[in-house]
Order: sequence, then structure tokens, then C-alpha cells
Amino acid sequence: MDPVTLGMAKADAKKRYATIIDLSSTQRQVPVPVATRATPPMDNAVGLSDGTIVGGTAKYAHVAVRTCFGIQLAYSNFFSGASNTEQDGPNPITIRAAVEPFGNVIMPVTFNGARSIVIEPGCTVLSDPVGVDIIKGATFWSRTHVSVTAGQKFPRSGIPVASSGEGHNYGTTLGADLTATGSASLTGQNVNSHALGPSAILGKVIDPGKPVIGLPGDSIMAGTGDAPYIGFAQRALGGNYSFQKVAYPGEAMSGWANVANNTGLTRFRRLGLLGRVAMTHILTDYTVNSVAVTTLLADAVVMWLSFARFGVPVYQTTLTPQTTSTDAWATVANQSLFRAQADEDRRVAFNTWLRDGAPVNGVTPQAPGASGAGIVRAGSVGHPLAGIVEVADLAESARNSGRWKAGYTADGTHPNPTGAAALSAAINPTALFGPVAA
Repeated sequence: MDPVTLGMAKADAKKRYATIIDLSSTQRQVPVPVATRATPPMDNAVGLSDGTIVGGTAKYAHVAVRTCFGIQLAYSNFFSGASNTEQDGPNPITIRAAVEPFGNVIMPVTFNGARSIVIEPGCTVLSDPVGVDIIKGATFWSRTHVSVTAGQKFPRSGIPVASSGEGHNYGTTLGADLTATGSASLTGQNVNSHALGPSAILGKVIDPGKPVIGLPGDSIMAGTGDAPYIGFAQRALGGNYSFQKVAYPGEAMSGWANVANNTGLTRFRRLGLLGRVAMTHILTDYTVNSVAVTTLLADAVVMWLSFARFGVPVYQTTLTPQTTSTDAWATVANQSLFRAQADEDRRVAFNTWLRDGAPVNGVTPQAPGASGAGIVRAGSVGHPLAGIVEVADLAESARNSGRWKAGYTADGTHPNPTGAAALSAAINPTALFGPVAA
């Protein structure tokens, strides 16, 4: 073989080998969250079915935030209990599922090769991959058939089904299983009521290694008040990042931290879910639910430490206000504090401490302005927090005023769509997390 031909052959072989290596790398990658509206069952007001409903099929719409393939659906049999923290479901539940990449094109899902799976209390299961490609920005649907026996209960998501092609057929007589190819539509049935959907939707992506954001928090992080349950943090990601919400409405920092003995019994199920999704960053809010206790700063440190053990940067927002109003929050002047002044004082003190980098010595919070041996601040080696996100200044009429800007909330606690859009400006995702995903 002459030198030119030999050189071309070697170059071709090298190219082919590189392609094989690239494909191998893709095959080995860990699935990441690829869609919206996938969260563990939450909201204690609708945490479980009522014991008379025995199940049926629910359909939820999702938007792909990554171009992906090999979709996998995760389902959980736990919920937000009366204390706004994790609690096992009271009994096993049986699940069948499907992915609907286009309207009424239904692809059945399997679990370890079987069409149904029994989920024991407290457990999360992950389906086999579904052979479908979905493009970033595309809308697709999950279908979930859940069944229990009479008198038993199953978790229901805090996110209600909406008019965007969603619905469910739950009943005291088991609703039809509509997860098989060719099943009927569920559009518009029981709109605004709550159903069981995926805790997470994972897939392999064409650009592995991009950021994956974990979003623990309370109802504001969950998206309460911001239809359809988006929230300021998800808005800031702009459909360009993988994320996994594990927020529980009503939960406080002390609830996540389980400060009494730090056993983790109030959050180990969601930590397990976060551990499956290849997180690169964590952003948390935990706002006014946390201010009723005098241990607020210590609770925060224990909570941040639980996040930091993932080995990823952790970011905390400043705490937004909570008010009542005599004119539906149309003005600042007609708002009053919802909580006792002592609680508001703690909120302001926490924000002041956080804005100073939340100084600590070991795990002990230090006063703002403190200095000396062993004292570190957010972003420094030895501190569990990488940085803060200044949300409160965008929410309040003035720093530490304790009042919302006019028109930013409809209930005094949660930002409405206008407020959530404004608060999302607190997050510069490329600066905080890195480049967007394909």
C-alpha cells in the first residue's frame, strides 16, 4: 500500500474508532431528568386518595427540557404527611404506565419486563427504557394506571390535571386501564383535581455532562400560585436545563433537617430520588414556613450539610415575605404582617446573616460581621453553601419592608405568575450552573 493510501486508511480507522468510543460513552451515561411536571407526590391537603376511590388512569402533559431517548418513568409510594414531611404510603399500590409522544400514539411501559409493578410503601421504582426519541421543547404525555383494593389509599400529586390534554378517570369502581396501544383519550376529564403521575422522568441525552439542578424547597419552589405549578426557579431555567423538584408545600428547614436527631427520616426518600438523577447543583428556598422557630440558623446549616454531601454546589435564596391585604395585594400600603412580629424579625435576621455569607464556625452559626479563626462564609472551603440567590429584594417593596411589591402575589405567601416571573431574574443560570443543554 502506498504511503498516501496507508495514511488515508489510518485516518479512516482512527475516525471510526473515535465514533465507537463516542457511542460507547453515550451508552454508559447516567439517565438525567428530561421533562417538566414530574415530582414526588406532595401537598398534604391532597396527599392520599380518600379510601373509596380505587384508582384508574391519569394523563399528564410534560415538556422535554432535553433532546433525549430511552425515556424512563419513576413512581413513588410516599407522600407529604400531616407534618408536611415524607411519609410512607399506607399500603402497596399497583402501577401500569405508558408514554404518549404524540396525541393518542401510546407506547406501553414495562417494569423489569412486566407490564405492571407493585410498589411497596415508601419505595420508588424506575421503568424500563421506552424506545422513543423526544426533541427538546416538544410536549408529550405520561399515562399512569394506579389500583388499590377497597379501603386502601394511593398518593396523589399536588399538581392538578389541567385542560392541556390532561385528565383522569378515577372512581369507586376502578377506572379503565388506558395505557395500552390504541386506548381512548383522557383529555379534559376531572380537570383541576389531583392524580398520581411520575415522580421523575429520566432519559439519555445527546449532550451528557450538562447541568442537572436539584430543587428541594417548599410550596414556592413547587410552584404554588404560579399556574401551572412552575415557580420562579423553574422559570429561570427557561426550559434549558435538566432539573428535579422534590419540594413539599408547608415544609420548613427544620422538617428537612430533622434537627432533633438528624436521622433523615423526614427526607431520605427524596434524597434517594435526587441521588438517581446525576445532580450537579442544588438550589433551595425554604421560606416563611421556617421562621417560627428560634433554631432557624442552625436548622439551615444542618439542611445545607445534607445537600452538600452530594458533592455539588448548594445555593440558598433569601426568604420572601408573608402578608395579609385588604385590597387583594393591589397596593403595598394595605398589607399587614401575616405572622407575629417575632417571626418577621427572624426572617429579616436570617436574610441579614445570609447576605453576609451565613458565617459559621464548624457547624455553629456566627453573627453577621463576625471574623476570626475558624469562621468561614458561603463559597469558602469548609462552608456547606456555595452562594446565595437574592430573591427577597425582588419580592419586597423595599429591603426588609416585610411587604410584597404590588401585584406580585394573590395570597400573600406565594408569588403569582407576575411575581414569579420577576423573581426568576434573581437567577442567572449560565453564571450559576453553566451552559445550557441541547
